[in-house]
Formats: sequence, structure tokens, C-alpha cells
Amino acid sequence: MDWKKLLGSITESVDEEIRLRNAYLAVENRIFRQQILEWVHLTDTKRKTLAEIGQQLGKQALEETATIAKPDTILAWHRKFMDQQGVRPPRRQSVGRPRIDMDMLRTTDFSPVRSGVGSNWWSLLSSVSSTAVVTTSVKRV
Repeated sequence: MDWKKLLGSITESVDEEIRLRNAYLAVENRIFRQQILEWVHLTDTKRKTLAEIGQQLGKQALEETATIAKPDTILAWHRKFMDQQGVRPPRRQSVGRPRIDMDMLRTTDFSPVRSGVGSNWWSLLSSVSSTAVVTTSVKRV
């Protein structure tokens, strides 16, 4: 007999045994779960253990197997514990136009702009803004 066939048959029998064990444990857990009448109180260490295994399983497998909490809750526990440890990468920055740096605007010289087409606007704005609060709305045509 070829060693590849032997290895394949051994792997197949081990996989089948693991599948049967998992099926048995799932049925057993379902039976125990039906006998529990109150909420199951979990400590943070138990949540952390469930969250680590749940993250490795993935959401789809958790939907099939998890009974203590919803898959989204278990994955949220994982995110929470990763945030506490500082392991998670920082969240992505929001999309869209970047914010305007007001300090940069204060220090920028707009004299070339003022001497151009909109020089009346700038002179009006500077004279009015020095004496009062101005709310402006400009419409481009």
C-alpha cells in the first residue's frame, strides 16, 4: 500500500472521529442549555477564552455553534479585549475631505489672492470682521 493512501485513510478516519465528537458535544450542550433556567454569568476570563476561540472560528461557524451568546457579542468581546491589551491596530481614519488646519490659515499670506479678482471681497471682509462677527455664505456661479 502506498504511504500517501495510508496517510489519507488515517487522516480521514481522524477527521470523522473529530466530527462525531463535535456533533456529540453540540447535542450535549444543547441538552444542558435547555436545563438551565437562569442567565449564565460569565467572568471576564471566561469571556476572553470564548472570544479568542470564537475569533478563530469566525462568525459563520459561531452562528452554527454558539449558544451562550450571539456571535456578534462574542466577536465584540474579542475586540474589547484586544483594545484593552493595545493589540488591535488603530481604527482607519474617516473618508472624505481632510479637516482644515486653522493655524495654517492664520499664518498663510493671501496677498496674491487679494490683489486679484476678489480684492473687493477681501477688503470688505477684513473691514467688517474687525468690527463684528460675520456669517458668510458664498455661492459659486
